[in-house]
Amino acid sequence: MKYPTIVLKNAAEQLKKRQEENKQISREKREKVYIQIPVLAEINKKIAHLMKQMLLSVTEVNQIKKELKKLISDRETLLEEYGYPADYLEDYYECPICHDEGFVGSDLCECYRKLIVKEAYLCSNLAERIQTENFDTFSLEIHSEKKNMEWIFEKAKQYCKRDSGLKKNLLFTGPTGTGKTFLSSCIAKEFLDQGFFVFYLSATRISNLLDDAKFRRDDARSMEYVELISECDLLILDDLGTEYAFGYPQSQLFDLLERRMISGKRTVISTNMNLDELNEKYSPRFVSRILGNYEVFVFKGKDLRYQ
Repeated sequence: MKYPTIVLKNAAEQLKKRQEENKQISREKREKVYIQIPVLAEINKKIAHLMKQMLLSVTEVNQIKKELKKLISDRETLLEEYGYPADYLEDYYECPICHDEGFVGSDLCECYRKLIVKEAYLCSNLAERIQTENFDTFSLEIHSEKKNMEWIFEKAKQYCKRDSGLKKNLLFTGPTGTGKTFLSSCIAKEFLDQGFFVFYLSATRISNLLDDAKFRRDDARSMEYVELISECDLLILDDLGTEYAFGYPQSQLFDLLERRMISGKRTVISTNMNLDELNEKYSPRFVSRILGNYEVFVFKGKDLRYQ
């Protein structure tokens, strides 16, 4: 799967920061030991000189290796005498596999992959929410309409499988506080954990960003967000119906959702409006597209926030 530019850029910056911090750790360790054992500085200079000679020499390699072995042995003995591990002066790396380079050959190292996933979490706008709103923390007991909620919960888990048998897009509709946003967060976490890029925004925020990008207001930032909205593997669009949804703004939102459907990208929409209210607010074409391309789940019950 393809992560957006901002995620990869942030991950690269974090990798570079890690490299610089670990180089600093290595420098501080050497400085500390050189003060305590000054002769080690001279030994290390000789080792560095011999290693350089070995790269340039053709005829004296064996002799150089012999001298190197002796110097390394002397260094290790001195370190142990002063209570340090024999490898204390080796460069410090957080990842012993790639030495903090991020790649093993031409392949992405697992440590770098984790950095990218972490940045994807942060860019999703869901990093904090999904710590408490996920399938593991879901409780059926607090719902007044348990049978309906249990069925939706199982369908939501099914949706997170590669061959779910469900449509690629979901519409959660129902009164305020019935668990729509919570279940959207559950789905988002599952997709993030599988390595997909997920992005969450309210319908109002998305509508404003599309408008800003169109008319070049706050251009760079708006365009960056529009890329995330357009290209993410899964878009969580919350509170459909709260945005200004007449004329041009509605057509922009329609075009966005249409492009995502055509490119095979997934969208989960939540709204407090019922189907009749959606028909009143949006054009027949808009509603027809939603109903034809989304699995619709109707949430019922009392407002969980008052329980």
